[in-house]
Amino acid sequence: MARSNGRMSFLDAFLSVVGTPFYFMYLAKNGKYGGPVLVQEREYHEKLKEAREKNDQYQLKKLEHNNPYQKGWFREWAEAIIFAVFAAAFIRMFLIEAYVIPTSSMEGSLLTGDFLFVSKANYGIRTPQTVAMIPLLHNRIPKIDRESYLTSPSLPYYRLPGWNEVKRYDPVVFNYPEGDSVIITPNRTYSYPDMRRTNSLPPNFSPAMLTTRPMDKKDHYIKRCIGMPGDSLKIIDRQVYINGTPAENAKYMQFLYQVSSTTTQLNPRKLAEWGVNLNDSNGQAGFFNLNQDQVTKLKSLGPDIRVEVVSRPPHHPNYLFPNDARLTQGWTVDNYGPIFIPEKRNYRFH
Repeated sequence: MARSNGRMSFLDAFLSVVGTPFYFMYLAKNGKYGGPVLVQEREYHEKLKEAREKNDQYQLKKLEHNNPYQKGWFREWAEAIIFAVFAAAFIRMFLIEAYVIPTSSMEGSLLTGDFLFVSKANYGIRTPQTVAMIPLLHNRIPKIDRESYLTSPSLPYYRLPGWNEVKRYDPVVFNYPEGDSVIITPNRTYSYPDMRRTNSLPPNFSPAMLTTRPMDKKDHYIKRCIGMPGDSLKIIDRQVYINGTPAENAKYMQFLYQVSSTTTQLNPRKLAEWGVNLNDSNGQAGFFNLNQDQVTKLKSLGPDIRVEVVSRPPHHPNYLFPNDARLTQGWTVDNYGPIFIPEKRNYRFH
């Protein structure tokens, strides 16, 4: 469209790709449409071909000298890269995004290091709030370790209608709700509200250590939806109950186990063959997250192998949701609740 309006420069090509709707409005007001450029370019190349066939050097040099479609190799590569980056950023922002599973919380359904593509359209496309950013980066610049966006200018939150709703047992990627204020360390990112509730802020804490993020730049989490609006949820001895009924357990559901032996040495290679995540031992030797098949295989190594599930002690009273010690006193991740999941209702007031 830009070229059909006589705009042949590299800047015009850049604006056509990056600022399409705004640049087209500018062309509608200030451009001079000269007809379809592809037709004109085809006619130009036909004249070049004809001059070569007739060996008309004068006409050939004249056409080549006045070539309006000439591009150097640098511009060809630059335009191709700009278009590719913009197209990938557009797809990533509105349609599909690739993720890597960073932790073992979803094992064995999704393993640490797994790659997956997530649709952003099924539940409704969310328009971006942050518009000034480095393309293809979420919230952090590698190596430099700085945020990859500017908070201003920004757009209001809006989500387009989707064609699916979240169903029970669906895995869902979402922005961590408390991820708007975080403390970033070389190893991981911590939620400031979570650390404040549990009195685990560093002794030298100051507000300057906080990084604040808009909603669309909060860290991504992936979890499985097991409770629906209006449900009650409770955990009794590591079994989830929904509305008083045991929930469907994943085939390779894992718990934390302590593995010990008086004589048998555990073979790390054999554990790796069985799918045991050796990098996720809770920082303690002999502690592993295992599913029932792995427990059975470990016990078969010898009669002196002990594989015992680890009962989790109570956390800080404000650690577990809903983060109120008056409600969660004595709750653990193994015996939790009940909690009631709110639902949207239409009320009539008289």
